[in-house]
Amino acid sequence: MQEMIEVARRLTHRTSGQVRLEVLGPAHGRATTLLSRAQDEGLLTWSGFVPNEEALTRLDGALAGLSLLHDVANFRPSMPTKVVEYMAHGVPAITTPLPVPANLVRRSGGGSIVPFGDVESVVDQIISWHDHPEEAARVGRAGHAMVAAHYDWRAQAPLFVDLLTRIAEEEPRS
Repeated sequence: MQEMIEVARRLTHRTSGQVRLEVLGPAHGRATTLLSRAQDEGLLTWSGFVPNEEALTRLDGALAGLSLLHDVANFRPSMPTKVVEYMAHGVPAITTPLPVPANLVRRSGGGSIVPFGDVESVVDQIISWHDHPEEAARVGRAGHAMVAAHYDWRAQAPLFVDLLTRIAEEEPRS
């Protein structure tokens, strides 16, 4: 959480408040205190829990979506849903080099991969997209195209139904 707050602090300073970080979702323990303080300082907007449908509508028009997870064993084999959701909405994703999301971002061209804990790289990328909106839009379109082709239910439904059909047709095992 401290990294996100530092991103917000540097963005506020470097862009004179033109670019602001919005944090959605509940926080627990120390993170609650840190987010509340950062919001009180005017560094970011923290909405706490937001229903998924509302959260997704807030993505439209966003400059970037952040997934700054650390290199923890539990995260290595996982795809953070938020990365796919950012890309589905045409929002460039910024992710750390965890294998699964980094692979998606790399293959699609739908975002940027930043080193673990490198706040300055995150801020530089956001400011670059702010200063070059045509590049941000191109990256967003690339991510959207990949997610639409490979992750959208319309693309996955026939595969899922086929798998279920094959399972249903299998002979019961004794």
